[in-house]
Amino acid sequence: MKETLLSIIIPMYNLEQYISYCLDSIVSQANENVEIILIDDGSKDKTREICDNYCKKYNYIKYFYQENAGVSVARNNGLKKAIGEYILFVDGDDWIINDSIPQIINKIKNNREVDIIAGDFVKAKNNKIKDKKVKIIPNLIEYNYPQNLIKLFETNNFNPSLCCNVIKRKLFLDNDIFLAENVKYTEDMDCTIQLFLKTKKIDLLEKPFYVYRQNQMSATHSCSLKRVDDTMNFVINWNNRIKEIESEELKKHLFNFVQYQYSIVVGLLFTLPKNEQIKIIPKIKEYEYLLTKGSGKKGKMVYYIYKLFGFQVVGKLMAIFIEGKSRIGR
Repeated sequence: MKETLLSIIIPMYNLEQYISYCLDSIVSQANENVEIILIDDGSKDKTREICDNYCKKYNYIKYFYQENAGVSVARNNGLKKAIGEYILFVDGDDWIINDSIPQIINKIKNNREVDIIAGDFVKAKNNKIKDKKVKIIPNLIEYNYPQNLIKLFETNNFNPSLCCNVIKRKLFLDNDIFLAENVKYTEDMDCTIQLFLKTKKIDLLEKPFYVYRQNQMSATHSCSLKRVDDTMNFVINWNNRIKEIESEELKKHLFNFVQYQYSIVVGLLFTLPKNEQIKIIPKIKEYEYLLTKGSGKKGKMVYYIYKLFGFQVVGKLMAIFIEGKSRIGR
């Protein structure tokens, strides 16, 4: 009897242009230990028709339709329907690199005590993958929490995206961790950090396995008051929650992460129209002291700019930086 080791959950909305490419990348390397759960978030195009054709061809693909409620609701619904021992979220306009799924399955079979198999991504434009610098890969299996998570930060292998981490389903369910359904922009990071703080064992994939399709839309043009507010709420929440962590070393790494997210908030602020900036700036300025607190490389750079030129210059420079990056905060 087959054992479902991995449930791949794919939320989608109006993705007729991309969903076949995504699914082909997965079915070409899936085996009897894999199920694919498609959650259609109310698509109005031919997404459903395309998915139906895949379901007829592959009996391990399951399709579910929901009225449009957002990606977090879709992911949570997929998680509730999954039966696999581990969960991998894939966005329907992205794809998985060849031979990655067999490597993930082997990792699972070799050590079922692992809570999270941490991974990495590459970006692609017009289906062409961009090269990425190779990272140091520590043997995280040797360490328990919190040392394994500290090592992940120290070697720059911590990735806050749900899509870049293969996570034991039990970790979600036993700790009642789901994506916040009223949050649009930082629910991914928030959920991922919660899960990592509940881990005992972490493994690490040697190479990137996930491909983000780069958004053609300008980061500045895609900014909104909701995006700034969600990211600021993430900063406030985790600035408080970090204080509860016992390990001072882990606390330092998480604070550096939160401090950097605050600098992104400041940059996003200066991409908003003036009338919208006025609505949110008092809330943001209340935490201005965070610009002076980071001890990481990025945090120190922001600190020096802030001390020399002040809040507005930091914001305008970060806005330029965000504009130059693709899919910041995804």
